Amino acid sequence: MLWTGDKATNIQYLLQSWLSLLDEEQAMKKKVSIQAVLLASSDTQAYLSFDRNPFGQDDSTYDKLMWLEGLLKTLRENEIKLQGVYFLVHHQTMDDYHLDFSNPWPMYGFAKI
Repeated sequence: MLWTGDKATNIQYLLQSWLSLLDEEQAMKKKVSIQAVLLASSDTQAYLSFDRNPFGQDDSTYDKLMWLEGLLKTLRENEIKLQGVYFLVHHQTMDDYHLDFSNPWPMYGFAKI
């Protein structure tokens, strides 16, 4: 994978590759793509917009949290310097019965290393 000088583009390429790997490994019930990555003016918050909600109605809270942790860990391990991530679907706040996406998810996730 090639890195560009644009942090948002790098995040989009990285996460699209991660989502493609999950699809190839059949780790998700439906194929999800990232539509856009936008950075706040401070460059410390990212807005990730997906083409559909990656979670199904029958997915457990644990499965959802592990998917989120996998995404955040992918960003951390590739030294993407952010403080928080907003999750969107079609540029609107992601809606989920179990989890609150109205605030950014911290980059350290919830499985502190």
